Amino acid sequence: MSGLSRSVIKWIQSLDLTFQIKNPKWDLTNGFLVAEIFSWYYPDEIKMFTFNNGKSLDSKLSNWSLIKKFIAKNEMDISNELIDGTIHCKEGAAVLLLENLYQFLTNRPIQKAQLEYEIDFTDKSYQMRLPYHARSTAARAIKTNIRNTELMTDPNLKLSAQKVKILIANHVENRKLDRENEPARFDVKMTVAEKCIQRPVPDTRKSSEVSNFNTDLFLPESEFEQEQTASQSNEMQNSKTLFLDSKKMSSEKNFKEIRVRQDAYNLSFASVN
Repeated sequence: MSGLSRSVIKWIQSLDLTFQIKNPKWDLTNGFLVAEIFSWYYPDEIKMFTFNNGKSLDSKLSNWSLIKKFIAKNEMDISNELIDGTIHCKEGAAVLLLENLYQFLTNRPIQKAQLEYEIDFTDKSYQMRLPYHARSTAARAIKTNIRNTELMTDPNLKLSAQKVKILIANHVENRKLDRENEPARFDVKMTVAEKCIQRPVPDTRKSSEVSNFNTDLFLPESEFEQEQTASQSNEMQNSKTLFLDSKKMSSEKNFKEIRVRQDAYNLSFASVN
């Protein structure tokens, strides 16, 4: 019964169940022992002859349908995701279910150490404890985290595709973390930007940039208006000078053309005479 606290283990042993719980992941999947635990506290509402201790999917669904009705009737804080995880033998689901039952039935808190990884009903915590060469590939992660019973109970292809996408995204993220933590093992080479020496910015440059930014940003309105009018007057003067220069150049060109044409007329008239 790995993963259970000492108080929960002592509580289970005190119930004197028909079958001993050795591995909660497999022993609680059909719901028979869960119903037997409830029968110790609610003997009038839970009758054990209505439950079947079979391993088939039909036996699991029939047992858990009765347990779900009992949970809803007594308003217990047990989610359907936790129940589905227990039915499909998800990692950590059965242990969490027993802890919730212990807290609800005995009204006692559980003292347990802080977990390194959150319980997400996957084998992530187990994979992180393995060496790099023994960890699952993407295909293996999909196979171990999506059970056949899930596909049989809910044959929705879109839902299955979403689960596969989430598993692949988690697998890719874990691989990136592994490469960051152990770059020598995965032969990760530094880029050109990473090889360059990153020198800090001098303090004088920082202070000058900050002062310029502050003077530009927090300039008084009168000074700002004066600068704006001065810039506008300078632009108008520059445009006037450009216009006069262009007009003068055009008049000189016309004068030269008229003079050249007049000289040519005088020469032609003299040759005729």
